[in-house]
This record gives sequence, structure tokens and C-alpha cells, in this order.
Amino acid sequence: TTGGKRAWLSSYRNLAIWQHYTGCETVQSIEEEWNVFRNSNISAIGCFAFKDGWCWYIPIRKMIDGERRTVHSIGIVTNPEILKETDYTEPDVFLRTIHEVPLLGDLTRNAKPVRDKMLTATNYSMINDRFADYDERWMLVGDSSYFVDPLFSSGVAFAAGQASASALV
Repeated sequence: TTGGKRAWLSSYRNLAIWQHYTGCETVQSIEEEWNVFRNSNISAIGCFAFKDGWCWYIPIRKMIDGERRTVHSIGIVTNPEILKETDYTEPDVFLRTIHEVPLLGDLTRNAKPVRDKMLTATNYSMINDRFADYDERWMLVGDSSYFVDPLFSSGVAFAAGQASASALV
């Protein structure tokens, strides 16, 4: 261990709001020329931008009424301040919003929520107070130094950047 402390990364002020839905189409069904995943059926995950942030669209297997089914986890990532204007934690507002997002709306036109309430997660990204000690010959890379929740999409980029820098050292 570094003997140091971790601190919250207050500059990352994202909020994730999500729900699981049945009745959704697959990302591969988007019939656009740019959809390189369609022919080989190799990508099941979608990521869509909208005016207040971005949305994820991920198929998962889940037990529903004693049967394992494919549902889609659909989430919105936004700044908590946005909720003062548009409360995406309200199931009807959330569903109406994802229906308005280009392409995502087509995939979710028959979506039915699995539960009544939306799920939320606030940012819990953290940073270590020390990334390296040259004299002791150690460096932290990835989550050990700088954890950014994968829901908020930056963690892999930070880890790859740190690994590249560490390789140079």
C-alpha cells in the first residue's frame, strides 16, 4: 500500500439513473451504413448522446418470474443540477426522454419497465494522494490510483493513459 489516503473527486459530479426494460430491440437492428456490428452481430451495447448527457443501452440476462430473459439496462448519465429542470428519476419522464433520443427511441418503442422505481447512483470516484514513489520504485496504475466509476465512462481512458506513461518511465 502507499500508506496514503483516498479522497473524493469532487469535480466529477455525474449522476446515473437507470432501469431494466423488456420488449427492446438489439443494437444490431439499427439499419445504418455506419453500423459495422450489424453484419457480424458482434456488439450488443449502445451509447447515445442527448441534450443533458448520454445514455447507455446494455442487454443483460435476468430472472423475471422464474424465467431467465434478456432485458436491457437503460441509463441516463447527467449532472445532478439538471434534475432541477427535468426530473429523470420519474419513470414516465425517463421513458419519454429515451424515446426522444435518435435511434434509441426506435430500439425502445415497446419497452416495459421491470420494476416501478428508477435506480440511481451518484459519483463515487476517488483519487489516491500518491501515484508513485521513485525512490521506493513503485507506481500506481488504473483503479489503484484513480478510480472513476465505469458508469461515467472515463476510467478506462485514465488507466490506459497511466499505463502508457508508466511504460515510458
